[in-house]
Amino acid sequence: MNYIFVPMNREYASTIVDTWKYQQEYSIYDYTNEADHMLDEEGWGRGIFAVLNQEED
Repeated sequence: MNYIFVPMNREYASTIVDTWKYQQEYSIYDYTNEADHMLDEEGWGRGIFAVLNQEED
């Protein structure tokens, strides 16, 4: 499978923050803990990227 790196955008960042949830002791990895960082548009395309599959999912 090939992957495509694209600059982060509001849609991708919101989906990650709202849906990437982990159970119990792994909840420290929830992106809700990083919402400010993920939703900061200044980092999009500089240090924050989205990785999509060939179907751009």
